[in-house]
Amino acid sequence: MIYNAMKKFLMPLLVIPALMITSCGEPLPEDGVHKINEVKTKTVSATEWGQWVYFSFETDTVVGTGATTLADDALWAVRTDWDIAFHKGYIKTNSGTSGTGMGGVIEMGTGAPTYVGGRDITFNVLTLAPETGYVLDAISEDYGKQGIITGVTPVAFYKGSYSKTMSAWTIFSPDVLQYTVFYQKVFVLKTANGKYVKLYLTGFTDKFDENQGTITFSYVYQADGSISLKSE
Repeated sequence: MIYNAMKKFLMPLLVIPALMITSCGEPLPEDGVHKINEVKTKTVSATEWGQWVYFSFETDTVVGTGATTLADDALWAVRTDWDIAFHKGYIKTNSGTSGTGMGGVIEMGTGAPTYVGGRDITFNVLTLAPETGYVLDAISEDYGKQGIITGVTPVAFYKGSYSKTMSAWTIFSPDVLQYTVFYQKVFVLKTANGKYVKLYLTGFTDKFDENQGTITFSYVYQADGSISLKSE
């Protein structure tokens, strides 16, 4: 009888420390993919001239690729499982003429070459997403309205849709077939589902300074849909 009584008394005490360990540790993922305020860093290979690479912040994965043609663009425009796409130095969001999603983008600043913890200071101090002012994608009018570059031998174009706000982080010189990368930039994006992302574009080549279109970026995704974008 005494043993049973002590057992009933001790069992709750054994459970309490376990609960304390769980609650005091790292924040649990909000959606099974992202931790609260977690900074994720990704590298996406968008080195092919004739290809868009589509990425989802919600799943933290590349969801597929599409050809740089108006026909393929139309197929991807009706999908909401992607948030951003890369084609060399060009970037598009799931918004405007690029997609039917609730996307859009705002450039927040260029703090380089000042860094805190290896990231642009603008990225770190940015804690709230703007609620208005997001720029939607539009049809390209680059290079004398010829369009987006899809090849270099010879130089070829198509009049595809893209984000002029984001794509301004690089510029392509057809005469020398080279990209020039401007300062690493920080943006706030709305995803296809209307949630907020803080994005920091940091790299455009691989570790050997080759393969232009090897995009490296860090981001914070707010899975709960709020405008909080703190990073840890």
